[in-house]
Amino acid sequence: MEMETKQIKVETIKGGAIIEGINEAIQKVLDNIVDPNSEPDAKREVVLKLAFKPSTNRAITEISAQIKPNLAPDISIRSAAYVVKENGKGFASEVKNRQQVIPGTEGPAGSVHPFHRNGTDGQETADN
Repeated sequence: MEMETKQIKVETIKGGAIIEGINEAIQKVLDNIVDPNSEPDAKREVVLKLAFKPSTNRAITEISAQIKPNLAPDISIRSAAYVVKENGKGFASEVKNRQQVIPGTEGPAGSVHPFHRNGTDGQETADN
């Protein structure tokens, strides 16, 4: 009995599973592009790797496919912290807004001088 032979194609291997995997990877790339938490201008890729491992008599070859979407990383969330040594240990306090306070330098109550508008030219002056 003669076996029917057809040249393989990517779209026919394993009933089209490779094409289905590529389409799923493309969808992941598109989802990553529209994700506001990912780097907007990072390059994305879909990598298809086909490997062929022939038998010793070369009559049969195993075919394996790896499909990998390479996505953009999430946007990094950044902050800054002041670091000091307290009681022999490191201590960090997050820098917030424009008003920066270094831990341990807050000073006694009443050491902040309020500013008032001068009625003549609108210049701010400190109370003395």
